[in-house]
Amino acid sequence: MIYIATHKKFDPPKDAGYIPIQVGAAGKDDMQFLRDDTGDNISTKNKNYCELTGAYWIWKNSEDPYKGLVHYRRYFSCSFFMKNIIKESTVQKILERYDVILPFEMKLATTVQENYTRGCGFDKDIDITREIIAEQYPSYLDEYNALWQDHSLRLFNMLIAISEVYDAYSEWLFNILFELERRTDITSYNDYQKRIFGFMSERLLNVYFRHNSFKIFQCGVVPTESQWGITKRLKTGLKREFYYLIQK
Repeated sequence: MIYIATHKKFDPPKDAGYIPIQVGAAGKDDMQFLRDDTGDNISTKNKNYCELTGAYWIWKNSEDPYKGLVHYRRYFSCSFFMKNIIKESTVQKILERYDVILPFEMKLATTVQENYTRGCGFDKDIDITREIIAEQYPSYLDEYNALWQDHSLRLFNMLIAISEVYDAYSEWLFNILFELERRTDITSYNDYQKRIFGFMSERLLNVYFRHNSFKIFQCGVVPTESQWGITKRLKTGLKREFYYLIQK
């Protein structure tokens, strides 16, 4: 199942494979969507974890054979147009041959570290996370250190994966983030910087999937909000294997 993280009313895709999930739902009015404050959840952490409160809910409460997270304003797509967002039937076909669907890497004008520290957070966030990985998952250190000097990145915390991959990644990710939360004082951060765990997760996704030998299908991302347009900031399009796959 593909879950759509949202904090406001919107018109979901008609495809039955998509289910909206209201993130940060704790204490909020019911929008008549699935809520992330049921079952095992971290809904109250939404202002710091962003869409990851939905990702956590999916991990802990969904028993789907595959699990995915997209946004009410961003979807995986087989073209530049919203009418062609990836269908559940196509997802199923892809995941017969691949372990996970991820966005294309986006080229950055700076290093990943400069990109992060120019607005999202601070060098100390990176250093503390490095300490945690060294303690908990030392085999990932090489990829973690290399990432910060790269000039490309997969963004948006979007993925669709077979359940075993989704769950293993989630366990790895939240173990790191919860420890980062425990060790980090964010009282002096502005409201944007306080979204630290969502921002750090975008970087950690790259570390995890570079380290492991999963079969990755790269897919384009299409925005729904007109002000985004089709810009150089989005790596959209499709690999040749996509056309091969859907035409089989």
